[in-house]
Amino acid sequence: MPLPQALVPELAGRCKAFGPGGLAFCFVDLDALAGLIEDHGEDIVRRTLSESEAERYFGFRHEKRRREFLGGRLAAKQASRDLLGSTLEFGRMTIEAGATGRPSLALPPPRPEPDPEISITHSGGLAGAMASHRGPCGIDVQAVVDSVDRVREKFLQGREARLLAEALPGEEERSRLTILWAAKEAIRKTFSSTGIIGFLEQELVAVGPGAAGGQTLEIVMPNRGLAPVRVRAFLHGQSAVAFCHHPA
Repeated sequence: MPLPQALVPELAGRCKAFGPGGLAFCFVDLDALAGLIEDHGEDIVRRTLSESEAERYFGFRHEKRRREFLGGRLAAKQASRDLLGSTLEFGRMTIEAGATGRPSLALPPPRPEPDPEISITHSGGLAGAMASHRGPCGIDVQAVVDSVDRVREKFLQGREARLLAEALPGEEERSRLTILWAAKEAIRKTFSSTGIIGFLEQELVAVGPGAAGGQTLEIVMPNRGLAPVRVRAFLHGQSAVAFCHHPA
């Protein structure tokens, strides 16, 4: 049975417009998902999660954590199906976590070559995922909250605040800070296989308009010997969304 369409709403479809292809995105409204879980009970879990995933799901004590786990898996599986042009049932797809916590997709044979790279995120009432045939990727969602100002010294440095203010003069400071936080977290996820990259190892050097709305943030990591990374970011409601990929 196909899943209800409301289960995997996308953010106006504009994410898919970024880049020449090889990327796919999906977002899940966790409040809508809560209603579906209430209406369909365990059936929705059994139809959308593999056996090992369902075991993890039922191992969580709190409903909020269960909802985030399920929403992230649904988003990643739908994004992977879109990328592959597949109609494979969700229950036959398994998302595993490696030693660093980086998710990977396991598919039944015949497996595609290469397997898609995936990244998962959730914050507030939104879960999201991206799948990539263009190398390792990272996506992050952060709810825009007042408390971001109290932790700004953990991720903000130098001229970054000025660059953001000049590029986004119409946005509140907390929104600008949250965009930067999400962008740096997306980079950490993209390069997680190489070790943890600190927020203050990353420096924002430029902000420009995105190809299909939002902004492009150029971030350098001089101590890592990596080329500058361009992160696409935008605000959606009370959340900041950021994503990037690193060519294989």
